[in-house]
Amino acid sequence: MRLRDTLSFRFMRVIITGLIIVLVLGFLWELQEQRKQALLELREKSAVIAEELLATRAFIAASQDRINTDSKGNFEFKHMNPARVVQEISRIFNEVTRYRIKQTRLNPRIPENSPDEYERRQLERFAGDPTLNEVWGEDRINGERVFRYMIPLYMKRDCLQCHGEPKGELDIAGHRKEGYQLGELAGAISIIAPMDAFEASVQANILNRAVLVTTLVVLAAVSIYLLMHRLVTRPLAQLGAMATRFGEGHLSFSTGDISAHGEIRHLADQFYTMAGKLKDLYNNLEDKVAERTELLSKAYRQLQTQQEELRRANQELSEANKYKSQFLANMSHELRTPLTSVLAFAEMLLNRVAGEITPEQEEYLRDIHESGTHLLQLINGILDFSKVEAGKMEMRWEEFQLLEVVETVSRMVRPIAAKKDLAFEVEVPSNLPAIRGDREKIKQVIGNLLSNAIKFTPPGGRVTLKADTIDEPALAVKVAVADTGIGIKPEDRENIFQEFRQVDQSASREYPGTGLGLALARQLVEMHGGNIWVESEPGKGSCFTFVLPVDGC
Repeated sequence: MRLRDTLSFRFMRVIITGLIIVLVLGFLWELQEQRKQALLELREKSAVIAEELLATRAFIAASQDRINTDSKGNFEFKHMNPARVVQEISRIFNEVTRYRIKQTRLNPRIPENSPDEYERRQLERFAGDPTLNEVWGEDRINGERVFRYMIPLYMKRDCLQCHGEPKGELDIAGHRKEGYQLGELAGAISIIAPMDAFEASVQANILNRAVLVTTLVVLAAVSIYLLMHRLVTRPLAQLGAMATRFGEGHLSFSTGDISAHGEIRHLADQFYTMAGKLKDLYNNLEDKVAERTELLSKAYRQLQTQQEELRRANQELSEANKYKSQFLANMSHELRTPLTSVLAFAEMLLNRVAGEITPEQEEYLRDIHESGTHLLQLINGILDFSKVEAGKMEMRWEEFQLLEVVETVSRMVRPIAAKKDLAFEVEVPSNLPAIRGDREKIKQVIGNLLSNAIKFTPPGGRVTLKADTIDEPALAVKVAVADTGIGIKPEDRENIFQEFRQVDQSASREYPGTGLGLALARQLVEMHGGNIWVESEPGKGSCFTFVLPVDGC
């Protein structure tokens, strides 16, 4: 086996790679910290120099009378104003050190104090932000990296004699006054410090750290390889040789065959245990195979029995469901025929076919007609649902305009809404695309949703029917029926779409019904390839929405 394919080499490579990454990251972090520390030291040194210059300016400004007055009290201007003194001190300091110091401003009196590009930017920052007390940073001048430090100078009272009002008048030194006001930015002290010593320190640190990292990596690589070979590779090789013998059928081993410790020793012990168990298994193989075969046969027979019981149960359920659907269909048909006759006779009596009737008789007949109509609707719902369950619901596919269906249903329910003192609004655009589907089934769905909305909305409420077009994922029409009724609790929103399920299941419920309307509506919508859902908040109302693809299912 090649060295690079051995476990020791791979493990060593992973460890060394991780060690190198950690050392390099630590070195980079330390280098960054050293850089920050060096910049802070340069800033502190520059700040001390700047403060000394400010103190010198303050002393010279306060000593002008003593400087310009001789012992006899005669005044003679010595040209020793603060700016001149600091300028000369800076010149001497620049000659004896590698620092460069100058006083600068945007409109200097002498060209030596003209700002460079960096100083001009910082002067503009000082002018725009009076709270800015200092600026510093790195820069390059003629290819050399330098540290820049600046502090602002503001116009003080003793400065106004030479730089204040009136603007343009000659001051005591023969310069024209600038017309500055008290507290206005007068300029800045600029300090430039070399960074070559810092660069040399960084390079030396890089070299030292590189030597240290290389030494550590080499020592770690050798140590890890030797340890891995002694503690892992050699014991694993011995274990592999035993596995080869094990594969050849030799199941007798001694725990002293492998010189290992820790997890590998535990693995070897488990290997010995496995070999012993396999040896016992081979010795008793026929008995164990017969025992397991008997258990499997018994389990198979139990499974066959359970499958047969399940098949019979499914058959019984299928037959029961078939009988239920057939019974509901027959019962609905038998009830609908005499009930239709009762409604017809009631309408004839209401139309005075048999002669005049009294108001009391008319009221009774209308009660009969309304109750019979409601009962007929319930029977029709049961009949339709039984057809859907039995898969015998016939669909008459045709293209039709949804607006026509909406107008038809609206004419039917508007008087009912008005009788209950409900506002009924219809918002359906006239440019809806034609739908391919069963017109009567869609009318039945919309009618059911509107009837429910009117039923569960108290007087003074509002029922709204809206329709619109959507094009995701395919062209479809969305219809929504919203009301301001009693609303539905979150835990009841799925149950209401199940057959014979209502929010109030008690015998004394306030709103009667079979619980088939929404279940049938969902079946009819899904037969058109659509879906239906409800959004509701108890006490504020509900919104039932269904979507139908334009081209049918």
